[in-house]
Amino acid sequence: MTDRHTHSQQDHDSDIDGRDVEQMDTADQSLANALRVSFAILKIIMVIVLIAFIASGFQTIGPDEQGLVLRFGKILAVDAQGGAVLEPGLKWIFPYPIDELVKIPVEKRINLPVNSFWYYLTPDEIRNPESAQRARTNYLDPTQDGYCLTRGERQADVSDTADAAEGNDYNIVHSRWEVTYKVKDIRNFYQNVYVREAKPGEVYGDLMTQDIKPLLQNCFEDAVVNALVHYTIDEAIESKESIRDHVQSLVQAKLDSI
Repeated sequence: MTDRHTHSQQDHDSDIDGRDVEQMDTADQSLANALRVSFAILKIIMVIVLIAFIASGFQTIGPDEQGLVLRFGKILAVDAQGGAVLEPGLKWIFPYPIDELVKIPVEKRINLPVNSFWYYLTPDEIRNPESAQRARTNYLDPTQDGYCLTRGERQADVSDTADAAEGNDYNIVHSRWEVTYKVKDIRNFYQNVYVREAKPGEVYGDLMTQDIKPLLQNCFEDAVVNALVHYTIDEAIESKESIRDHVQSLVQAKLDSI
């Protein structure tokens, strides 16, 4: 009886071990299947991320723009000759933060009104230009009115600025100007003119227009002051083209030197 009981216990232990092995085999199989499915899903996700990464590198430069590629903040040469300017069209660059494409308008002409030399206008006069047509010949308020000096008739033969400054025979003229400009060399512009970094949703071209306004206005005002001293009041009133060309050449020379 003892032998039969021992044999029965061994059979029972063998059955338990067999079930444990089967359960372990089933668990290992399930784990292996789960890992295979996980790796398959991970591969799909990696492919999708790679495709999205590559697709995000495609950017379009508009027909009125040129572009510069910045790699970690430095201008990148885009051809064998060392050129850095990209022409309009669809381009591919490494996505941010490796590369960044700066698009600058080059064909768009931007207008900048300059009223620094015009007499003071009240808010009502600004809103209603017709009411601003009033005589200003009797007085000048230098704390409010803008103006510029022209040379006198008796100095009409003087061409040198230092000689033109001699004496006090000057006339006062009010004038309004409008500067029309565009960027002709985007690499020099980007390297030498400060434009704040565009935030999400902002357009570089709009920031450029705002940030270079003080620079252009200061250069232009200085050019007008230096140019008009060479002309008489009659020439200024007639708005001769030579005055415009003179001012333009002074402004351009200043910008080129910068």
